[in-house]
Amino acid sequence: MYKKLLCFILILFSCIFCQIQFQSLPYIESKFSVHIDSNYNIVFHSKEQVYKQLLKNSRDSSEAKKTLQTIWKISDTIFIDSIYMNLKIKPFKKDGFFIHFFGDSNYYITGYYKNGKMDSIWKYKRIETFSVERYYNCKANGEWYMKYNNGKFGCRQKFSNDINVDTSYSWYENGQLQEIEIFKDGKSFYHKCYTEKGEETFCNPD
Repeated sequence: MYKKLLCFILILFSCIFCQIQFQSLPYIESKFSVHIDSNYNIVFHSKEQVYKQLLKNSRDSSEAKKTLQTIWKISDTIFIDSIYMNLKIKPFKKDGFFIHFFGDSNYYITGYYKNGKMDSIWKYKRIETFSVERYYNCKANGEWYMKYNNGKFGCRQKFSNDINVDTSYSWYENGQLQEIEIFKDGKSFYHKCYTEKGEETFCNPD
């Protein structure tokens, strides 16, 4: 009796996961321009699990519930947590396309791994910001930036083989310059910081 009940529950959950996977994957493949085949691992999370995680990082339950309403708008109580592929060697290392969702598909981290290391372009869609990081041969290269939801830049910086180059900027959400730092030969030689009112202030060391 108990074995039959357990078997039924397992089959039921398997059907639910398969249905969610069947409905979600075409949308994800289209949205992120990637083909997900049988080599990828697909991990699920529930709405309740996401809420419990939010509770750990929130001031109180009302803040956690408000955030949950923002990041989980679908009717399903189960959604994909992450999709990734491991190399077929031990120790296992992520390789190829990777994505992790915060709630449903509206907020996410997506990018590529090369032999266990971050490579290519990584994108971070959070509630208040959108960020892009660029890697080449698993090293930071090119321009990185972050934008607020109002479309204004939050920061811009450039890298060459993991080294800061040129000029780095960061701004407050109102567009006021927050920080400027100029690099030469991998070292900072000019660094200024400002308040939201535009007054010069002390720069915190990294």
